[in-house]
Amino acid sequence: MKNMFIKMSKLSVVILMMSACSFDKNDPSADRVKEREKDRDKLVQQYQPVEGRYVGKLEFFDRPNQLTVDVELGLILEEENAGVDSDGLPIVRPALRAYFKRADDLNLGLVFKANYNTFIDPNNQNLILTNPAVLGAKPAGGPSAGAADGDQDITSILGKLENEVITAQVLTGAGVLGKLSLKLKDKSTEASSLGLQNDINEKVLRLYKRIEGTYEGSVNVGKVLNPVQVRVTLAAVATANGKPALSAYYERLDLYPLTDANQELVVDYKTESYPQKITLAPATGSGFNFSGIIYSALEVNHINCLNNFKDKECEFYMQGEVVLAKNMNSPIKMVRVKDRYQPKDAQVLGRYKGALQFLDRKTQTTDLEVSLFVQEEMVSADPSKPASRRQSIKAYVQRSDNYTGSTFSVIYNDILNSDNYNLVLFGPVNNDFEFISLRGNMKNGVFAAEVLSGNGVVGRINLKWFDRNTQAPSSGLNNQLNEKLFEVYKKIQGTYSGAVDYKAADTQVHTAKFVITAAMTATGKPVLRAYYTRSDDLYNGLSLDLAVDFKPETSPQRITMSSVATSNMGGGSGQTYLLNVDGFLLPRNPATRVDCAAKENANISDCRPRISGTLLAPKGRTASVVLVKATK
Repeated sequence: MKNMFIKMSKLSVVILMMSACSFDKNDPSADRVKEREKDRDKLVQQYQPVEGRYVGKLEFFDRPNQLTVDVELGLILEEENAGVDSDGLPIVRPALRAYFKRADDLNLGLVFKANYNTFIDPNNQNLILTNPAVLGAKPAGGPSAGAADGDQDITSILGKLENEVITAQVLTGAGVLGKLSLKLKDKSTEASSLGLQNDINEKVLRLYKRIEGTYEGSVNVGKVLNPVQVRVTLAAVATANGKPALSAYYERLDLYPLTDANQELVVDYKTESYPQKITLAPATGSGFNFSGIIYSALEVNHINCLNNFKDKECEFYMQGEVVLAKNMNSPIKMVRVKDRYQPKDAQVLGRYKGALQFLDRKTQTTDLEVSLFVQEEMVSADPSKPASRRQSIKAYVQRSDNYTGSTFSVIYNDILNSDNYNLVLFGPVNNDFEFISLRGNMKNGVFAAEVLSGNGVVGRINLKWFDRNTQAPSSGLNNQLNEKLFEVYKKIQGTYSGAVDYKAADTQVHTAKFVITAAMTATGKPVLRAYYTRSDDLYNGLSLDLAVDFKPETSPQRITMSSVATSNMGGGSGQTYLLNVDGFLLPRNPATRVDCAAKENANISDCRPRISGTLLAPKGRTASVVLVKATK
């Protein structure tokens, strides 16, 4: 097609000459046409012998020898319009063009103006390529041709063509880029042969596949966050129209199996830059951003790094800066791993134990056991759309003093809320559970936390990891806790009695007796009941059934006994009236000097458990009472 174009151009010049001669053989314009034709023939004779396609390597001045790039250069004779002469006739002359294509350039290539001489000048040059222009448009997702970095833009190529071999220097705005060594491959003179999109796509896809794989690294951000474990997977793919593309997927391994932070990334990989630059940004919204360079094993000298993941010198890695959130950036190095594997569960998961130290009870502690596990839940950000399933971290907190517990929601290592704490337990499901939150920092298997109730901070605790069990508490856990609490209740059941003095003229001092018993309800919940009698009530007309509220977690342990509607335990009379005992269960007389640890003193009154408090009776009568537990 190009040769036909040249023939047609020659024919047009000849016709113009004949036309000029037919008017006036002595017309000076005819001489000018003949002169231009003669000059044109000289240029064709000068350029035609070097036309063709040259292939070889570009060796970079600042890169290891392994990083040479395949290059294709086509020298093609074309016609160019040089304007019109003084007679208004068009000036058409042959010109040599150079079509230059690097294998690492995602564009179709560059076209240069070429100046070729048959003689070698004093600078050892006879081929000069200048004024490069980009061929074609920028491919989707790739950098503009020759414009990755100002220092990498090719401005000219200077060298010599001799014996079908081109040796030249490639120059940029910063100086010498490298050495070009090419040999004639064929005499193809079609410009399109240098820019076949399919061939370019195939070469670019090979470049992409060279860096694809799984890259992992660790990021230290903030003062309280634990290291964020990062995984980025690069994959080279061909799009529907055959163009190569790089896709990337970001994962937080430190939160596995949670996936809320994972996201698709957009990749900008500048293959022609050195070091090769790569940026990763969220496909939608905000999140993980990386900007840096990517190295491959091809940059290592004298080592065979093919499938070599053992030697450190053969590491493939991305290195640069990562931004996880606003004003939260950090350096990172992500190393490519040989095999993609299923991550381990987040290190925070498991079971922990510790003693809670109350702020207002310096001598009392109570053990807590915390289980952190993963649970699937249904969530929906839009009420109009159906809910979807997602994994979330939950916690079960259990007290050892009263065997109660509750499930909590959990926030761990949250980069958006990392000012003070990296682990927060909140929102207990059990509204009767005293604690509403545990907040603090997890470090090296220890959760140092504040424990909060509705009234504020109640104490502090160091919970230490002891078990990797990440299973959610079983459905039988409540039954187990109820059975343990029932054992606690059975230890305090028995008969408690003591003198009652209302200090009123119409009542006598008498002995009150309370029989406390532990029982299980039909639903399996442990309860305490008490039966009240008076020593001066011979016919049990004043006896009552009492409900017992015992709080073993308090210090001292609080106990309340109140009258209830039904009164038929132990042969009661069935009548109901107000009776209330509010006090504390003490293990012994706090004022005694007796050594209660000695076995021989166990049955002494001062060494037996007692309820010390206030008895409230009808007509507003009150009495201070000490009810001592009877021996067996």
